[in-house]
Amino acid sequence: MCRLLLQITIVLALGYAWLMPFSCATSIVKVRCDEDVEFFCMVTQKLDIKERVHFDFVSADKWNNTKVFKIISQNHITSIPTGIFQRFPHLIKVYVRTGLNSIRKEDFEGADNVLRLDLEYNNIESIAADLFSDLKRLEDIYLSYNQLKNIESNAFYGLDNLHRIELSNNSLTAITTNMFCGLNNLMELILNNNRIELIEDEALNLPKLKKLILTNNRIHSLSDSTFSHSPQLQWIDVNENGLRNIAKSLYDLRKLERLQLEDNKIDDIEMDSLGRLPSLTSLKLRNSGFKVTNLNTELHVKYNSVIHLDLAKNWIEVTDILQRLKNFVNLEVLLLDENNLTDIDGIEKVWSIFPKIQHVAITRNKLTCDRVEEIYESHKNNSKFLIEVFMPRLPQILLHENKNEKKVHGVVCL
Repeated sequence: MCRLLLQITIVLALGYAWLMPFSCATSIVKVRCDEDVEFFCMVTQKLDIKERVHFDFVSADKWNNTKVFKIISQNHITSIPTGIFQRFPHLIKVYVRTGLNSIRKEDFEGADNVLRLDLEYNNIESIAADLFSDLKRLEDIYLSYNQLKNIESNAFYGLDNLHRIELSNNSLTAITTNMFCGLNNLMELILNNNRIELIEDEALNLPKLKKLILTNNRIHSLSDSTFSHSPQLQWIDVNENGLRNIAKSLYDLRKLERLQLEDNKIDDIEMDSLGRLPSLTSLKLRNSGFKVTNLNTELHVKYNSVIHLDLAKNWIEVTDILQRLKNFVNLEVLLLDENNLTDIDGIEKVWSIFPKIQHVAITRNKLTCDRVEEIYESHKNNSKFLIEVFMPRLPQILLHENKNEKKVHGVVCL
């Protein structure tokens, strides 16, 4: 029983992004603690964190049906009292954001029915093997914004219902072979903003994985077999890695819809292979190392699926770029801004090349203001008509920021 049976005043209207909003039935939450610890328990089903909330520790019997348990504190409570969840057998969501230094398997005794476990914004450095094995119903686990450096093999083993793991903004350096072993139903794996340099060959043996986010890591190279065991992938994001190659197994992902390779240094992008992926709709290659020589204009294959193509910031100079991209017959959005284009052949009749085009961006190139004005004049009526009627065949051309600070009918040239 807590010795400190004093009323604790918590100010929860601090505006931190990680504070979760939910509604309030009362500002008095009565809880009984079994251990002498300095923490507060949020165990009411409805609580408005925008209010000043008072907590005192008395009987918890009335909260047996509680489904959401939250501990959110800036007092750096470094551990979870063992057995605290046993008083709440119907919990399905647990949030603990208190500055935890570590977590143990016994911390989750009594949390057998939990579907969502949120341990973000703590100071956890390591996850041991078999740590969550008693949380058989767990579907989502959030471990972002910790200090994670190590996840032992089989740390998530046995979580057959796990669909999503969030591990962003940590200090992980590698994805090892057994890190996510046995997660046959995992659909989303979020690992952006770590220090990952290596993905071992079979580390992504995740047969139902659909979304993989690896933005802002240090992955310079991928093994050709990296994606061989993730055939259901629909979204891959490896932006901002300094990546120099594309894994050959990526070209076999028949369900891939969205590929983001921005801000890399890829030597050889096989556009023909990417263009043939039957489900690929969005291809983002901004500042990726893309070269015009990656395009094979001799082929007569039509790349029917891609509707959004971003080739911005790639030092493209050739004026016949539209003709070189003509096999992307269903393009709706084409981004060519921040290249070295001095002209773009056929831009006045771009819809004759791309019948479904809606948006072409050519800002921050090397077009003269006279040329910008010509292009603008050829499209200004169409642009207005598009805005008003949303006709997909009439393109919107973004031309501002080109040269000499001359205004061209509202279009600015720099």
